[in-house]
Amino acid sequence: METMRKPFQGVLNIVRFNWHFYVFAFVLVLGLFFVANYFAPPVRTVLIGVGILATASTLISLLASFYVYDLAGLYTYLARPAKCH
Repeated sequence: METMRKPFQGVLNIVRFNWHFYVFAFVLVLGLFFVANYFAPPVRTVLIGVGILATASTLISLLASFYVYDLAGLYTYLARPAKCH
């Protein structure tokens, strides 16, 4: 019997088990953007760039996980019974 997976179940499991990393990343990015306001433009640009890269890498990781675990049919493939010849 095949169990039905809920939408976004794979990504939600990743976030649920690794929530502390996502909270840390969120706080780090907010801190970078906040601190960047107190620096001159060259340093400000670097800090904002680092914040954008951290945000982008987190979102790309979650999008890749969404594709693999929720869209690609991985669990549909794994749920099929093996054929014996």
